[in-house]
Amino acid sequence: HRLWWHCAHGRPLVDPRAPSAGPSGRGPIRRLPDDAALDVADDGWRSRAQLFRTTRDATYSSASRDGGATWDAPQPMGALPNPNTKLHAIRLSNGVLMAAYNHHKYKLRQRSNLFVATSADQGVTWKVVAKLESHFAPLRMFHYPTLLQIGCQVLVVYGDLKNGIRLARIAVEFS
Repeated sequence: HRLWWHCAHGRPLVDPRAPSAGPSGRGPIRRLPDDAALDVADDGWRSRAQLFRTTRDATYSSASRDGGATWDAPQPMGALPNPNTKLHAIRLSNGVLMAAYNHHKYKLRQRSNLFVATSADQGVTWKVVAKLESHFAPLRMFHYPTLLQIGCQVLVVYGDLKNGIRLARIAVEFS
């Protein structure tokens, strides 16, 4: 299978190491949709990362160290499970990365357990800092989060299938 992923500028990139399905249709072409692209270091946008949702029980990530001209092959991030739902990540003004995501495996086929995690080591390890929604219930889905830092707080906007749009606030600690 050939893996496709998008760079920060919207151009599809192809992993040259992945075997090709080819235009003849001899196998599916896999896409990694809904990426969250962010800068991971204070180096003038040179160090970038993308996080992707997947059906493989994990968030996948790809890194670039040349401003997005080239990207590493996407790899699973064991610390952030993913049930094929959109996630969002940002780099806070203190350099810490923050991600909002559904914290459970794909086989549950729900969009519950909406958590927020942070990473102080450019995405190598993650620590859950908030559990915005932490229950499973029939016909309850919490999904499509978006993060926005405003001063010393982060706003998390996300959808609730039964009740519309929700807003949560998380304090940002500067140490």
